[in-house]
Amino acid sequence: MKQKHLIIWMIILIPLLFLLIMATDDVFGVVFTNFKRYLFFIGGCVLMFVIDYFTSKNNAVLKTFHHETTHMFVNLITFRKILMLRVDTKGGVVSSVGSKWMLEAVSLSPYCLPLAAYVVMIFGYFFANNMSGAYALILGVAYAFHLLCIKEDFGSWKQFGRHQTDINQYPLFFSYLYILCFWLMNTMIVLLSVRRDFIEAFVYLFNSFKHTIVAIF
Repeated sequence: MKQKHLIIWMIILIPLLFLLIMATDDVFGVVFTNFKRYLFFIGGCVLMFVIDYFTSKNNAVLKTFHHETTHMFVNLITFRKILMLRVDTKGGVVSSVGSKWMLEAVSLSPYCLPLAAYVVMIFGYFFANNMSGAYALILGVAYAFHLLCIKEDFGSWKQFGRHQTDINQYPLFFSYLYILCFWLMNTMIVLLSVRRDFIEAFVYLFNSFKHTIVAIF
């Protein structure tokens, strides 16, 4: 990782983490004032954990597929060319070429981007008003699946992802800071999207950031 890339990322990540921490109260205020809706979301999370308990060996390929398709998605939105996608019982790989400026985002995205949850949120943007309870339940299932994928990727506490090339190819403090920031941001978007659509969730979080910045200056 080039030093200038590290400096630029740190300039972005440290203020972002501060803004996210300051927004926590706003986000959980939404959760606790609409807790009945969130019971469906929690139920979906619990349901996914139960399903995984009985099928963890059988769904390993599905978790690998989620991991690699997240790499592929971020490759695409950062305008990198996909050369290959392979997923099987032995693992998976995505090969791509393009600018190296966003390669860190491509590498670390599976550990902080709940892609399955975003698919549900896009679907919910059009239909959630008509099926709010079912939408929250399905979103809970998708988000919990993301958590289970992270658990699978990170392995034991002693390893904590150090065996993952995606993580250990960069300074570990950078990898963990990046993952923490964007996992926290995406988790907030998911939580806010239980109550409102995901575009409104982004706007709500942005306004929370803006209020924090205005309060400081």
